[in-house]
Order: sequence, then C-alpha cells, then structure tokens
Amino acid sequence: MSGFDETIGKLSKDKKALQETHQQALDDLLAEEDKVNILTKAKVKLEQQVDDLESSLEQEKKIRMDMERTKGKLEGDLKLTQESVMDLENDKQQLEDRLKKYNKNFSYSSIHTLEHVILIETLTIWFDLAGKTEFRQLLTKIEDEQSSSAISQKKIKELQVLNEKILPS
Repeated sequence: MSGFDETIGKLSKDKKALQETHQQALDDLLAEEDKVNILTKAKVKLEQQVDDLESSLEQEKKIRMDMERTKGKLEGDLKLTQESVMDLENDKQQLEDRLKKYNKNFSYSSIHTLEHVILIETLTIWFDLAGKTEFRQLLTKIEDEQSSSAISQKKIKELQVLNEKILPS
C-alpha cells in the first residue's frame, strides 16, 4: 500500500502542478485578452479617425472644385468687364475726338448744346446695347465727365479774361 500511497502522492503533486500551470495559463490568457481589448479599442478609434479624415478630404475636394468653378467664372467675368472697359474707353475717346472736332468749328456756347446731342446719341446706342445697370453706370460716368468739362470750361473762361487783362488787344 505504500506504493499505492506514493502513486497517490505523486499524482496529487502532479495535479497541483497542473492546477498551478492551468492557473498561470488562465492568468496569461486574461492578460492577453486585456491587451486584445485595448488594441481593438485603439483600432476602432483609428478607424473612426480614418473615416473622419476621409470625410474631411471629400469635403475639401468639393470645396476646391467649387472654388475652381468660381475662379473660372470670375476670370470670365473679369475678361468681359475688361472688354467692356476697353469698349467704354474707345467710345469715350471717339466722343472726345468728336467734341474736339466740333470745338474747332463752333463757338464756346454751342459746344454745350453739341455735347447734349452727342450725349443723347451715345445714350441711345448704349441703352440698345447694354442693360439698364450698365446704362446707369454710363450715365454716372457721363455726368462726371460733364461736371469736369464744365469746370474746365469755367477755368478756360477765367484764363481768357485774365489773358485779356494781361495782354490787352
């Protein structure tokens, strides 16, 4: 029986060693599961960040496309505006040339009347060609030109009077 007791003692020791090994394996498994849970949470968080960044990227692409479209539209508008300004400058130069031509042929007082005739002709042409907004803008420009022309004419008269005083005929 002592052999039997020895076998039982040996088996008990083996059982206890196996239980300790089993407990150690369970502890290791729990530690690894904790690590897996932490890594899974980190992965989910990173995936959410990736989704957010991709969404932001798509929004930025859309905004950039909208900006490019707007830029193209504004460049086209700028080109049209520049062409309109050039046309207005050409028309202004033609009117100034016509005024100079008539200024040589008519007395000072008739220029004012002639300016009105030319103004009416020009306004009629522009009203037919341009919209009402451009028409108002042109009217404002013409009024400014008339104002500056009146000031210049007044100064010319003053200089003529001064010239007559200094250099009597």
